[in-house]
Amino acid sequence: FARWLERDGRIQTNPLKHLQGKNVKLDRRHDRRALSHEEAAWLLRTTRQAKTRWNLSGIQRFWLYRVAMATGLRASELASLTPQSFGGGQVTVEAAYAKNRRKDSIPLPVYLIRELAEWLAPLPANKPVWPGSWVKNRYGGKGLKKDLLEARQAWLAQGGDPEADTLLWKDSKGLFVDFHALRHTAVTWAVASGANIKAVQSFARHSTITLTLDRYTTTNQGDLKAVVEGVKDPLAATEFDSTVSSTVSLLCQKGAIQKTRLISIDTTAPKVVASETTRKQAFGGVSPRIQAIHPARFELATPGLGNQCSIP
Repeated sequence: FARWLERDGRIQTNPLKHLQGKNVKLDRRHDRRALSHEEAAWLLRTTRQAKTRWNLSGIQRFWLYRVAMATGLRASELASLTPQSFGGGQVTVEAAYAKNRRKDSIPLPVYLIRELAEWLAPLPANKPVWPGSWVKNRYGGKGLKKDLLEARQAWLAQGGDPEADTLLWKDSKGLFVDFHALRHTAVTWAVASGANIKAVQSFARHSTITLTLDRYTTTNQGDLKAVVEGVKDPLAATEFDSTVSSTVSLLCQKGAIQKTRLISIDTTAPKVVASETTRKQAFGGVSPRIQAIHPARFELATPGLGNQCSIP
């Protein structure tokens, strides 16, 4: 605001220009996490049969959560939607309600289109699909918190581990599942699907790719395991030539060879002894300090240092 006052000529100088913002990464108080597909399934199934909250019935909240996790729309954008906003396999958010102040259309997943259209059909075409003041409580998400609790209770009744973080409002790492976490979930699932990351950025309608990757995606142990398992074994992927093997073995020996600090090894040559004459003979009459590097490309020995080898 002060910068605008200065630009508009309402004040001569900005009295707050010298102030610097804090590093928010050092004081994170409400970081969110994404729901797993299993958690989402339990939440949706139990909410569909739950009682009215936020002046929204269980079936209304069921579709609210489902559309949120499928499109990544924000709470204010969802609250603005009418049945007319849906059509042609996509949902359209008017510029007045979009954070970027642009009219945006987000495609709907195929599995959602038909069932959603059937639910929307009897609703008034120009009335909000999810009316009421629930959007004002989106950060507290009191209704979602209770829906999560009921879903967790149902999950525990079916043999869930009470020590697990499944469906907790706040998990053991201090991460929350509030209403905005449903958007977090949508973007995380999109990245995990293997889609082009620039396409995911457009889907999330983020200004930078950094925001998409750093703030709106999370990983779990399953993701990390998949990454590790996808990396090839270097020994299995590379043929380790027997000549190179014998050269490495010889380089790692102690004694006379290390004293001469050889940078090229011929395993067929006579045994090397620690004398200046033998050293020159071993290198074809050329001083070892100016001998060209062997094609095996072992590191040139440094005067004053013994050979170093990382092989036990």
